[in-house]
Amino acid sequence: GNPYKEDISIAQVQELVEKVAAIGCRIISLADTVGTGTPEIIEETYTTIIPKFPEIRIGGHFHSGTTTAVDKVTAALKSGCRRLDSAIGGMGGCPFAKSALVGNVPTEGVLDCLDALGVPHPIDMPQMKYCHSIKHDIFGVAVKELVLAQTLNNENWFRKLVNKHFDAHDKSGSGYLDKPEFAASMKEVFAELGEEEPPAEKIERSFQKMDLTGDGVITIDEYMVGARRMLLKRLKEME
Repeated sequence: GNPYKEDISIAQVQELVEKVAAIGCRIISLADTVGTGTPEIIEETYTTIIPKFPEIRIGGHFHSGTTTAVDKVTAALKSGCRRLDSAIGGMGGCPFAKSALVGNVPTEGVLDCLDALGVPHPIDMPQMKYCHSIKHDIFGVAVKELVLAQTLNNENWFRKLVNKHFDAHDKSGSGYLDKPEFAASMKEVFAELGEEEPPAEKIERSFQKMDLTGDGVITIDEYMVGARRMLLKRLKEME
């Protein structure tokens, strides 16, 4: 990808691969760290480069918005790439990317692509889930993960993530969020998205919309509805 909207030169990529190969490197990853690459560019690049360097393992290091990650990974795999970098939940990103939702390709998305294409992998899924739990204990649940679960239509995963996000802000353990707890949740989400902190009026309006029963607190079921509504709006904006 190119953040300056210039044409991608596959000939230049080939020239650079030749130089790196000439000094003895046998594993070379092609990177798009701002998430502007497209499946079409990825396919054209890999189908051109891989046959020219049969002695080199050509890999991929992609950054992407959650909704397009699967398409990019699929394009790379179908084009012969067999080495991909990824991160659990798509953690990490690039300060030059335009969106806070652009980050490393999520490992979950890569595994989903491999399964869909019938490509075997050695990943121990129970251990993968354990790694997820460690990640959530340390860093919490990221908005990118919620978007990913929604994109992959993984309802069980989505509900588990929303529950974890809810529990992280239910400081009293009461089973609901009061206004201060809800405000803290909203502020965290906006901060993660790289947006300005929402004013008190916006937080109050959101609270009233999410408080479906009008009892002055947000239950997990109401939080689930609100989270899904927010994510669908975000996905539409990213189309």
